[in-house]
Amino acid sequence: MKCSSPVKFSALIILFLLNCTNVNVKANKVGEKSHEKEINTEQNKMPTVQPIPNSIADLGEGPHWDVETQSLYFIDINGPTVYRYDYNEDKTYQTKIENETYVGFITPIELQPNRFAVGLMRRVAVLEWDGRSENCKVLNTLFEVDKESGLEKNRINDAKADPHGRFFGGTMIAKLPEDIFTMTRTGNFYRWQRGGTPTKLRDNIGISNGLAWNTVTKKFYYIDSPDLEIKEYDYDPKTGEISHPKVIADFRVNGSNPGFVPDGMTIDKDGFLFVASFGGSKVLKVNPNNGKIEQEIIMPCEQITSVAFGGPNLDILYVTSARINDKPAPAGQTFKITGLGTKGLEMYKLKTIAIVENILDKRDFLLKKNCIQSGCNYVLQNKRNNTSDIRIQRIKMNKFIKYVFVLVILLIIGKGSNSASNSNSKEDSSSSSEESKEMDLSVESIGKESYADIAKGPHWDADTQSLYYTDIYGPALYRYDFNESKIYKCSIPGEKISTTIIPIDGHPNQYTVTMGRFLKIVDWDGKATECKVNRTLFEVEKDHPNNRFNDAKADPKGRFVGGTTHQEDDIFAKRESNLWKWESGKEPTVIKGDVGVSNGLTWNMTIKKFYYIDSVDFEIKQFDYDPDTGNISNPKVIHDFRIEGKRPSFVPDSVAIDTNGNLYVALFGDNKVVKVNPTTGKVELSIKVPAELVTSCTFGGPSMDILFVTTAGKGGKPEPAGQTFKVSGLGVQGVPTYKVKV
Repeated sequence: MKCSSPVKFSALIILFLLNCTNVNVKANKVGEKSHEKEINTEQNKMPTVQPIPNSIADLGEGPHWDVETQSLYFIDINGPTVYRYDYNEDKTYQTKIENETYVGFITPIELQPNRFAVGLMRRVAVLEWDGRSENCKVLNTLFEVDKESGLEKNRINDAKADPHGRFFGGTMIAKLPEDIFTMTRTGNFYRWQRGGTPTKLRDNIGISNGLAWNTVTKKFYYIDSPDLEIKEYDYDPKTGEISHPKVIADFRVNGSNPGFVPDGMTIDKDGFLFVASFGGSKVLKVNPNNGKIEQEIIMPCEQITSVAFGGPNLDILYVTSARINDKPAPAGQTFKITGLGTKGLEMYKLKTIAIVENILDKRDFLLKKNCIQSGCNYVLQNKRNNTSDIRIQRIKMNKFIKYVFVLVILLIIGKGSNSASNSNSKEDSSSSSEESKEMDLSVESIGKESYADIAKGPHWDADTQSLYYTDIYGPALYRYDFNESKIYKCSIPGEKISTTIIPIDGHPNQYTVTMGRFLKIVDWDGKATECKVNRTLFEVEKDHPNNRFNDAKADPKGRFVGGTTHQEDDIFAKRESNLWKWESGKEPTVIKGDVGVSNGLTWNMTIKKFYYIDSVDFEIKQFDYDPDTGNISNPKVIHDFRIEGKRPSFVPDSVAIDTNGNLYVALFGDNKVVKVNPTTGKVELSIKVPAELVTSCTFGGPSMDILFVTTAGKGGKPEPAGQTFKVSGLGVQGVPTYKVKV
């Protein structure tokens, strides 16, 4: 069998995947099921209950076991604090969410390490935390619920991701009255999925709590605590719809209050439900088929709040608790229960982006990822003839079978690629001839008021839900208020140039603005027509008075990083500019010299890479990035825009990055933004913009799924040239831009 180089590369990737992940192969048709339900009602041996270290919380809740990091995440609602218990280290880390009152839940976000969905009052936000430091950061809001009048005092309580990565969660009044059984029920229960708005599934909720899914029987289980019941619903995995509620367990004793309320809930591999009893000092194992309590696990404190299975084998039950009204120790700790004789199911992560992984040769094969109850499935599909669908399940498999699998894959690829080799023998790597994906994109102006002679430096601010940018020779600053759909603009008296604007961390209404060779602080309330220079932070390149700053951003640690350019008519005339970094309290330093026109810059923190564009080089360079120092090293060209070595009719300008690591580059002079895969160097998508001089781009919007694109109207270009545009329908989310620390 003769393999082309893409096939060899695909095989290497498959080998890598298989050696990193224990898998098993089933040559079944996609959609074929092999689940069996086994109910074991035998009593287990006496379980062992132990606290995990440093886990004390006022109101511990929301445990989530993350298989990838072998960690238990949980919260203190009243902290508001997030915890991570590292199983391998037997150590607990915590961070407080500043400027918030409550945190209702925590769920990791799929494909975005160190990012989590959290409930903050009535909104679901994205939290960034490395799982170790004392500092975390709220990046943006995904959506908000209970917006109706009279529900302002509600907050999100328990919530989880369903088997397809949708949000399921409910609300309650933030401060409970003494009698929760007669209170006004203002809570609601919601579902949300990426790209959409929240859907209200149930209203008249008292205290929205436990939720669990059985994907074998297609059932959803739910607890509204004051009801003292577990309800079972039919669950549609495709749509997330729930229907036909039925009470399957009633905790009342002879119709009376049992002395506790059911709280959080989880499910084991056999379909049994484990329920925390708040006020009952126990965890209850419930048989959903008959409603009977099969087992009571006595806990060393009264207020038991929630449960989740975890550990390397998913056979440890983690239990959170509370110490409300100064309950004595060990109240408020999180416990681990071993010896239950059962295992739980892997918990799901929230999906905020579309998942399509083009790991194999994109012309012929597609490797799609889909997570279900038993693990993550990868479907290898021949796009040309829709044959040879193979499902790979993440369960144990010995090395011999792994290599047999690789041979089977190579045979399949060989058969598919040979049949198409005559018509696909040559591939053009230039951006002008690259095939673009067919997507239903919307490109529209944010308004005629967005016009600038040369718009530059867009920055999305999640706190104000606003897009900031500049007009270089205005000089002027702009703010597009997303919620108001309104544009504000201020002039800067006494200045000639303003190229970038970056909000200052912890200082609302203050920004760093690059003006000529200076970085200055500007005061602006975001609405006034005139703004004020507060002070100068530093000056660079005093020996080159004709130079000026061009593009600049804050790096992931809050350092200023920006480069300069000369102001000659011929952009290729000089290379006397530099790329600078600066952090508060220090002098600016050069991290790259010999620069022509410094432009696009962005970071991928997952792989610790920095991407940079010097426009006159017609390249994207990748550098190793040291987060601790901000230094860059080992440059490597990952994409060359030249066509057969010749200059194209455009220059690459600024760049943005999505959560998959793909780069979006503005092409000045070519009416487009192109999406570049930094791994392959290929252009995967061209986005047409109704203006020739495209200057910059950045992701923004409430869900970070809108690409904002700035343009230039200089030289009398006809409108809409010079306006700023928003591109939606890309099916991805961007990486939030950072604020500068001063």
